[in-house]
Amino acid sequence: MPQGRDLGRHRRESPSFGRWQGFELSGDNGRQLYVPAELAHGFQTLADDTDVNYLISEPYVAAAFGIRHDDTRFAIPWPLPVSAVSDNDQHWPDFIG
Repeated sequence: MPQGRDLGRHRRESPSFGRWQGFELSGDNGRQLYVPAELAHGFQTLADDTDVNYLISEPYVAAAFGIRHDDTRFAIPWPLPVSAVSDNDQHWPDFIG
């Protein structure tokens, strides 16, 4: 992913469950991020010409569960105003965990 910001949700039995961590990934810094299947992943593009590439272990299936970008449980301070969110992602209920 050339640029972005990521949210990680940890396993319920983990002491870090419910916390998030952000990383800036860019073509310049060459970083990549491995996100295990049990974790949530969200991102915000920081430049208009951002391309995001995923390597996935199984064919895509629409999510039955998600976390809204503005869920107060996580209070993520996105670096830019949020200007576009998919219809599906706008309607997730508050996170209960």
